[in-house]
Amino acid sequence: MKAIKIDAIKKEFSFVELEEGNIVASILKHLDCEGFSQVEVNETNACIVTDIIDKGVHQGYNLTDYDLPFYGNGLISGVGPHGESIDTDMTIEQAKEIVNFVEITA
Repeated sequence: MKAIKIDAIKKEFSFVELEEGNIVASILKHLDCEGFSQVEVNETNACIVTDIIDKGVHQGYNLTDYDLPFYGNGLISGVGPHGESIDTDMTIEQAKEIVNFVEITA
């Protein structure tokens, strides 16, 4: 499954593949975290965000329409009609329009 990785440390975007049969493990590997949540980006895409509160991570990003920043890396994946994860239909250029990298201070 195709997703866009938001790399908050390097401040860059790239396409990544999530393993179809093992999506959760694949997400955890790409995000380098132990847990995650999902927030809506638009009708067909969601952003998978880390559940990090403070793990020495001070890089993050804001999404358009969300007041608080997200720590660490993120993934933009597609969402099917029944809420299932599918290939994203978003381009990296479109992702750049809705993501702003930020330094987070405690």
